[in-house]
Amino acid sequence: MESIYDIPKKVQYIVLDSRYVTGTNNTFSLDLSLTSNTHVEDYSKVLGVKMVDFYITQVGENTSTLNTNVAKYVDIVCPEVPQVAQMLDERHGRIFARVPLERHFTGSSGIVLRDKQWKSFNRETNYFNPISIQKLNFTIYEQQDDGDYRTLQPDAAWYMVLEVTTVNHKEKPVTKEAQILDAIHALIGKIEMLHQSVDKLPNKETAERIIEETEKKRKKMSFNYILLALAVLVGGYVYYVNKVKLVASMVM
Repeated sequence: MESIYDIPKKVQYIVLDSRYVTGTNNTFSLDLSLTSNTHVEDYSKVLGVKMVDFYITQVGENTSTLNTNVAKYVDIVCPEVPQVAQMLDERHGRIFARVPLERHFTGSSGIVLRDKQWKSFNRETNYFNPISIQKLNFTIYEQQDDGDYRTLQPDAAWYMVLEVTTVNHKEKPVTKEAQILDAIHALIGKIEMLHQSVDKLPNKETAERIIEETEKKRKKMSFNYILLALAVLVGGYVYYVNKVKLVASMVM
């Protein structure tokens, strides 16, 4: 049986903007069919959906009094995505993504703002058996400071980038047999290279001849060094004698 990870894949990216979605900023749908601008090729063979980027703004309150109805994080729920590609959650059972928010105070009026560029952890892409997905329905919830959990406030704005993985029908699938054959061919190539390297090594007679010639050259070089040392000594002695004679003649 062919593994999901061996199926040829094609990755496409979709940008969603809260201003242009079908629905509201907290409850909306994404159309992947042919009639949509966000049409995904081979949407009838989807095997992976993952959020890769998310940015949210205007999540806060403008008030001079202490306000606890400010979101701490938002949850994105999409029931059409199979569970294996989502994160398990105690409240919903599964969530598509969670985006934590940061608190910021500006000025003396106590303005609380939470604009957040999502920083995802190194999340694996969990594939599922290819299915047909024509529409994805999303709901975005916010967890507030006072413990309330409700849909995202209507004045918040955001954009989201989705990674959709489909089956690539133009590429031939990689079978286990093909992988084994490729590995065997690679091993044969390495063995041939090893044989060529071994053939380049000298045999016993050639090795002995090389050692003998090297020894002769070493001895010859040693004898030449001795002659050079003697020549230096003799030259130094002659120079010294001539120098002494010259000094003696100048004194007389």
